[in-house]
Amino acid sequence: MLHILGMILKIAGILLGSILGIFLLATLLILFVPIRYQVNGSYQEKINVKAKISWLLSIVKVSIQYGEKGISFKIALFGISLGKKKEQKRILVREKENSEIEKVQETKEIKENKGIQETKEIKEKKEIQETKEIKEKKEIQEAKEIEEKKEIREEKEESKEKFSFTKKIREIQEKIKYTICTICDKIKTARKKVEDIKDFLQDEKNKEAFRLIKGQLLLLWKHTKPRKYSVTCHFGFEDPAITGQLLGAASMFMPLYKNKVQLYPDFNQKVFLAEGFLKGRVRIFPLFLIILRLWRNKQVRSTVRKFIK
Repeated sequence: MLHILGMILKIAGILLGSILGIFLLATLLILFVPIRYQVNGSYQEKINVKAKISWLLSIVKVSIQYGEKGISFKIALFGISLGKKKEQKRILVREKENSEIEKVQETKEIKENKGIQETKEIKEKKEIQETKEIKEKKEIQEAKEIEEKKEIREEKEESKEKFSFTKKIREIQEKIKYTICTICDKIKTARKKVEDIKDFLQDEKNKEAFRLIKGQLLLLWKHTKPRKYSVTCHFGFEDPAITGQLLGAASMFMPLYKNKVQLYPDFNQKVFLAEGFLKGRVRIFPLFLIILRLWRNKQVRSTVRKFIK
């Protein structure tokens, strides 16, 4: 019995160890294996963007495309695209639903046509049955109603002319008072908001928290910024002076980009064409550390709560 129990415990230990090992391996892969991204885009009267995200030697791959047909995305695992079978089933279901809807609409149209014909015949019979005496009575009644309405209108117009001038003056006074009160209230609320923002920004504890957030955001940019990129742009405006001004402003920042951004100005016509790409990678472990540092700082949490409020 002891020998059997020992074998069972060994097997359980091996299983638990293998499960823990798989879990550790998965966590290490998630934390340290980078997620690679690549974006290609162009603008030639219409925007066209393609993006690819891959992980672990492209075992997991996501591709996103935006163009004339809208947004489309695909997910592939070990080179096998997911979701195709589901899309085919959805197409078949939609086709069946459309055929059933067409049949129902045809039956409805037939019934509606029959009903329209019947109603037309009934209306024609009713029109024939109406006599001239009924029409004459209607005309007499309408004439009486018109005379009564004229008398009522004349009385109302006389009364309105007396009180219209005073009412207009009162309405104008009320509108002026309302606008003045609303403007004063808005000014008061704006002053309070400005004072609260000043106090919030001038607080030394909040300044320390903002410094920490700024430093961590710079680290985040260093870990996530694209490693390779290039942009080419052909642009021009109707006014050549605007083209020259834009070229001068952009050339001030060219030393930062080195030869990765190429600009081709056109002083003869209005045009805008652009294309470019960028590549980079993101590791989860540095992002996890940045989030952990910010979350552990009490002052950062309090400032974020105050800012949200």
